[in-house]
Amino acid sequence: METQQPVLPSEPIIPPATHKPEVKNSLVLIMSILLIVTVAIAGLFYFQIQKLSKELSKYQIQPSSTPTATADPTADWKTYTNDEYRIEIKYYPESTPYELVGNTETGQFTYLYQVNFGMNPLKSIYGYSLVIRQKQTIENYRTELIGHITDKIDSEEDTTINGNTWKKINYQMFLTTDYVPMTMAYINHSKYDFVVTASALDIDQILSTFKFLETTSQNDKNLTKEECARQGGIWKQWGKLNKEYCQIPVSDGGKLCTDGSQCSLGNCIAKNGTVPGECQTYKATFGCITYVKNGIADKKNTICLD
Repeated sequence: METQQPVLPSEPIIPPATHKPEVKNSLVLIMSILLIVTVAIAGLFYFQIQKLSKELSKYQIQPSSTPTATADPTADWKTYTNDEYRIEIKYYPESTPYELVGNTETGQFTYLYQVNFGMNPLKSIYGYSLVIRQKQTIENYRTELIGHITDKIDSEEDTTINGNTWKKINYQMFLTTDYVPMTMAYINHSKYDFVVTASALDIDQILSTFKFLETTSQNDKNLTKEECARQGGIWKQWGKLNKEYCQIPVSDGGKLCTDGSQCSLGNCIAKNGTVPGECQTYKATFGCITYVKNGIADKKNTICLD
């Protein structure tokens, strides 16, 4: 009898592995394509918007080039008037004017009249001083400043404001705890100097309010010799009749001109028949005069006054 061999269990049969599609890689590819398309569409849209904006800008209404009016910072300031010396100037309402009468002597530190705007002008709001004095040289003003008020003069300049040409002397002055930039500005009118001293920051604003007041010819002639002198007038014999009376020069007398419309008295007078001429200085004028009109000094416009 044959002995039977035990039957061993057979190994399980493993089917061969199958390759699944790479879903992940396909998804990345699709997303990339969508991103590229989106960026392209956005770029095209942006380009079209820019093109349209440029077209529309051609039809936009441009803003007006007319400058806006600047508010006058001195509009609410008060006005100081001196009838004796025929001047007018504005001051800050809280800087009350205090008047001081001097003397007729000439020389350093002398004056005829002084007005301090503010009890202590240099420490008051927009404070300043106005001094009227006999005509001085610029050397006198320098001497009065250096060694007394300041150590040195920083600069000097001429400036014209509202038709008035001022000589400015700029310097530093020690006030309380520090040095402050100051300006002395003066102008000569007839035989007087009008001197304004203020902070360098405020000086132009103050000078812009200064005016010389005109006096009518009839009032000039009625002035006494003393009144005439105080108002900067000329007392002498005028014309062929040699009548003695006062005439006060106008503020723009002698200014170069090419037409009477540029002068306060309405007359531009040719000197030696040349152009430009000069604005008439006195209300009553004598001799043979050629007037300049529209830039021409024509002898047809010559008259002789006695």
